[in-house]
Amino acid sequence: MPNNPIGDKIYPTGGASPLVDVLMNRGSEGGNPIYIHYTSQAGFNQILMIDKFIKGTPDRTRRGQSAKTGVYLTPSTQCFSPSDAHTLLFFSEDRYKNSATHMFIFIFKQGVELEDYTVSSSSPYRELIYRGDVDFRANGNAKMLYGGRNRFIDGNPWN
Repeated sequence: MPNNPIGDKIYPTGGASPLVDVLMNRGSEGGNPIYIHYTSQAGFNQILMIDKFIKGTPDRTRRGQSAKTGVYLTPSTQCFSPSDAHTLLFFSEDRYKNSATHMFIFIFKQGVELEDYTVSSSSPYRELIYRGDVDFRANGNAKMLYGGRNRFIDGNPWN
């Protein structure tokens, strides 16, 4: 499948993951906006296998002592491949080189307050910050729609 728009559809994974392509085209689930959280393999394993939630408390050993509390998200229209995320979200900083090899696509079960910023003053891209934990457990505040390897292709035309 092509990675460019066809009619009203776009294939941000180039057709490699039909589920993810469908979710990104919908943009919402049950009336709730879809969000993406990019993470590393280690972060993915910690979240999925152990914690079952994305901690809002930052890892200051990796992000620095001035790191602020919150979970960083992107809207479903920002489908970044690992290399595009490294360049466009993390400004090619070495410590974030593998920070988008995996991702969680999810909705919040109820409306939540998100802070909405541009990544930088010259960037068209947005980063959303939720100042709590994103909890995927049964009674948690979020429903995971996809958790796995980042399947988005480089140079996604949707961005």
